[in-house]
Amino acid sequence: MAWLPHRLDILINMDRQKMRLSIPKVGSDMTRAYVRSLAKNAALEDLWIDGEELEIDVALTLASALRTNKKLRVLRLRNTQITGFGASCIFDALKENDTLEELYLERNHIGAYACKSLAAMLKINKKLRVLHINHNPIRSDGAIAIAEALPYNTTLKDFCLQQGSLESKAADAIGRMLLKNSGLRILQLIHTKLTSEDIAVLCRFIEHNGTLEQLVITGSWVQPHAAKALGHLLQRTTTLKKLCLWGNTFKNDGVYAIVEGIKENKSLTVLRIMKNQISDKGAEALVDAVVGHPTLTELDLSGNQIKDRGVKALITMLEENVSIETFGVHGNQITEKQKETIKDYTRLNKAGRKLLRQANMPVASWLETLAKITDDPDLCYYLLRERPDMFSQLVTV
Repeated sequence: MAWLPHRLDILINMDRQKMRLSIPKVGSDMTRAYVRSLAKNAALEDLWIDGEELEIDVALTLASALRTNKKLRVLRLRNTQITGFGASCIFDALKENDTLEELYLERNHIGAYACKSLAAMLKINKKLRVLHINHNPIRSDGAIAIAEALPYNTTLKDFCLQQGSLESKAADAIGRMLLKNSGLRILQLIHTKLTSEDIAVLCRFIEHNGTLEQLVITGSWVQPHAAKALGHLLQRTTTLKKLCLWGNTFKNDGVYAIVEGIKENKSLTVLRIMKNQISDKGAEALVDAVVGHPTLTELDLSGNQIKDRGVKALITMLEENVSIETFGVHGNQITEKQKETIKDYTRLNKAGRKLLRQANMPVASWLETLAKITDDPDLCYYLLRERPDMFSQLVTV
């Protein structure tokens, strides 16, 4: 979203659907005037305010507008230094708001006090689908307040906590929430510095949750017993589709612990284990688990310590695997030729190589596949290159 070139343009053009207000660029007075206009604004759907202290009277005006505005769907407050009272007023207003669907709170001064108002809102609000709280000092008490409110909420689908050390009691509260909450689909715990025991406890709770589809745990410390709990979770779950374990330094021992779970799993479509100090032995162990996985379409091993032997093992796996369409290997010791080989196999899978393994497949099935990718001639090329005999059959149809 481009910065507005003229301050006056903010108030003249009230038909914008998206607006980014940088307080240092447009000034506090213009920000205040625009926020006042929101009560009657029937066009704006996405508002982003950032860059400087959001004064208390502006926060109160924004809260008042949220009570009556019937159009705004997305609100982002970034670097506004908004504190407890101002944030609490906004959260209280959202109890009455029935249009806002996404709330992003990034790099503000929202602490545990304001989280009590946020939790009270979550118990009542029936519209909010996405809540991201990044780089705010909510600490464990704030996380617990939110977790204890979410069992009463059935509409929130995506919850993200980023950059805040969580104590074991907070991890336990989040886990217990997952036993009762039936609406949440995505849980992201980013740089929350969870211990291995916290992760193991969380996994045991998730095993009994029947709705969570995506789990992100990054910037924590995953020792072997936590990785084993993750592997056991993969064995038991039937709903988890995406698992991201970025930057947890679980090394090869962590891979050894989760591969058995991957082998047994029948639901995972995305596995991201970037920057975990995995070497050739870990890559070779992973190959055994994913080569025949029935649903996995994306595997990301970027930023690890995989060298030539591990890369060759991964390429050999791709010769057999027909489902992986996206494969991340950047940041490992890999040659350009190996990158091209991996690209060839993933594009071939995307083109429909799975169909090539079917004996006596009807030409109609080929036509159906080619019809889906006609806007990408490269995919057609990869498909027909693998089975040139099909070209003559297609020509005669």
